[in-house]
Amino acid sequence: MNMRRRTCLFLLLLIFSTAVPFVQVQGQEDAPLHQRIDQAIETAHLGSLAEAANDYEFLRRIYLNLVGRGPTVDETKSFVANEDSAKRAAVIEQLLGSTEFDDFFTDVLDIMFMERRTGNRVGQSDWQSFLHKAVHEKWPFDRIVQTVLSADGTGELRGAAKFLLERDVEPNAVTRDVGRIFLGRDLQCAQCHDHPNIVDYEQSEYYGILAFVSRSYLFEQDTEQKDVKIAFVGEKAEGETEFSSVFSPDDSSHMNPQLLTGLTLEVEPRFDGEEAYIVAPSKTAAGQPKFSRRAQLARLITHPANEYFSKNVANRFWKHMMGHGLVDPVDFHHGENLPSHPALLKLLADEFVSTGFDFRELLRQIALSRTYQRSVDFPADVSVANSEVDRRMEALNTSIASLEAASDDQAIDKINRRLERRREKVAEVDQAITDAAKRLEELGQENTTLTKAHAELQQAQATAQSHLELVKSAATAAKKVADSFPEDQSLAEKHTDYQQRADQLTKELESTQAQLIEKKSLVDKTAGQIESVNLQLARLRAD
Repeated sequence: MNMRRRTCLFLLLLIFSTAVPFVQVQGQEDAPLHQRIDQAIETAHLGSLAEAANDYEFLRRIYLNLVGRGPTVDETKSFVANEDSAKRAAVIEQLLGSTEFDDFFTDVLDIMFMERRTGNRVGQSDWQSFLHKAVHEKWPFDRIVQTVLSADGTGELRGAAKFLLERDVEPNAVTRDVGRIFLGRDLQCAQCHDHPNIVDYEQSEYYGILAFVSRSYLFEQDTEQKDVKIAFVGEKAEGETEFSSVFSPDDSSHMNPQLLTGLTLEVEPRFDGEEAYIVAPSKTAAGQPKFSRRAQLARLITHPANEYFSKNVANRFWKHMMGHGLVDPVDFHHGENLPSHPALLKLLADEFVSTGFDFRELLRQIALSRTYQRSVDFPADVSVANSEVDRRMEALNTSIASLEAASDDQAIDKINRRLERRREKVAEVDQAITDAAKRLEELGQENTTLTKAHAELQQAQATAQSHLELVKSAATAAKKVADSFPEDQSLAEKHTDYQQRADQLTKELESTQAQLIEKKSLVDKTAGQIESVNLQLARLRAD
């Protein structure tokens, strides 16, 4: 092979070899994620790899990535002097469990969701307080996103509504940022027609997301202070979405809520008039429908079957740790901006879902990898043998042939049938999740009612006990007086009255105690049912 041809092939391999899915090494399927990250990178890489970073370089990197500051002199000296081979894993664990991590990732999520957007509809302190609570209490990432998208500004988590309120709950602004931040696709240029430059971005995708949020609106409530209003997110129970391309304005299409031609909300419960609302929209109240499309967006966008969400989030955390996304820019996933390592991105996304969207675990595994811990300096030897180039070219040619064979009509039909079965399974599991979540809500309300009734009975028991003691004391005193004046029949009758009242109160107290035991049993039973449904929900979610 002459030098010029070899150089051209080498450049082609650098461009295309990482796009070839890596082959799973035998016995690696159950290996920790950080080992599989290394396998993916090292299998796809051509030539020598950089050496491991020294202790100083690693420590500064991990501190900056996990707590947002460099290590102190004392922390550095202590780490470098430590000869334990597991010290890197130990410092990763220490930082992930620190309050500094909670504080720093409160800011990381703030920037991820708000992109340094300012505004005063929701106080920054309320927003930061919500994010800090979520990070400190180790909420899974899907729960954080669900709360942000479904928040209406009421209740103790008012801060979560900042994402929507600082965008004025304007459907187009929300649609664009939901697509970018949560799905990794900037669909703004598909608002008026299919994207002019990106085949993947269709106008129907834009309006599929818009249909989830088009019923939501900004509601401002007057306060006692002049010119001061409190903002909330209202939502209507009606309103459909239609669109047409600017190139064919007379040809309009109806759009059901849909996420990137995948998860679709095709069936909605129907109500008549005010029956559709928990709180009907008015000049003094924000609308709150019984069936919220925006709540369905929050549920479906974080659905385990929605790989756009899991890949986008995994890619964003990879960029946070590595400085560059597998897809970069992170909000521009499309067919002409493919991931540098597609199999690795799928691996990260799948593992992220399997851990219940635990972003701490994702960060931990990235940090534990040799890939993360390598030096930024190039290896001394960057030459590549002719045999390695030939081997990679052969692998590429085999992969291309395989892809071409898989694209014939018979294979496409087979894939479509498999996809249809998967969709049916997803629909079944999704319905089961919805039913389980509804049952969980009903049990929660039942538990609240029973707990309240139990507390009221406890109060009634305490009151009855107090009254009984008073009447018993009165009966004892009346008996003493009656015994002192045996000729006075009225005093004897008074003692009898007190004694009878004491006996009646004793029976009532016994009845209350029996009810307490029954209510406690029901509370315990409901708590057990809640735990059982939670387990069922976890299993369904894993499915």
